[in-house]
Amino acid sequence: MKYFVIFLSLFFGFSACTISKTTVDSTTDPKLPDADSKSDSKEQKTKSSLKVSEKAKPLGTITGESIGIVKIGDPLDKVPGSIQRKEKVYQAEGDKYKKYLYYQDSKLLFEVIPRTDNNTIGEIRIHSSRFQTKQGLSTASTLQQVIASCENKYTLFYTYVSQSYIISCKQTPKIQFLINPAHFIGEKISPKSDQEFLKPSLFQKDAEIIKIRIY
Repeated sequence: MKYFVIFLSLFFGFSACTISKTTVDSTTDPKLPDADSKSDSKEQKTKSSLKVSEKAKPLGTITGESIGIVKIGDPLDKVPGSIQRKEKVYQAEGDKYKKYLYYQDSKLLFEVIPRTDNNTIGEIRIHSSRFQTKQGLSTASTLQQVIASCENKYTLFYTYVSQSYIISCKQTPKIQFLINPAHFIGEKISPKSDQEFLKPSLFQKDAEIIKIRIY
């Protein structure tokens, strides 16, 4: 009888330990995210909110003659003073010209090429996607999106003058979209005129717009 009591005590003691271990193990969930994954999730939410914020605050509409209040033919001082301006000299066809680069929060928004009088705006080149056309096109758009917006009525060409690949809709010829040259997949062009007309198939399907020019 004495040995039987000892045996029961040992048996129930061992069972209690087993149950306790099982309970502890079951509380460990291997699917819970670690600190890094929580951080990644937070970062993705932040990036997402930034994109929404940027889209919600456009700086101006691109037309054939203006971006917001900045208009072709206006004096250079018409550009808001709150936008930082830097002057730069560049060469084109052997001659030197001035252009003005405009920044906000260290980000390049657009550049202005003055007319020969150096006092009025002759051309604007947009870099920031916060300027958009009425159709919603910007420097964040693709070649295919521009073509769709043009309803397949467009001009697509290469010009050796600026060494650029350009597309413009026939209904808005003074808005030119400059395509990323790295996305051209055709053979090297030997231009015979200042405009060599091209087909969309000579570009990657996701070819990007990198600048928009109005003049």
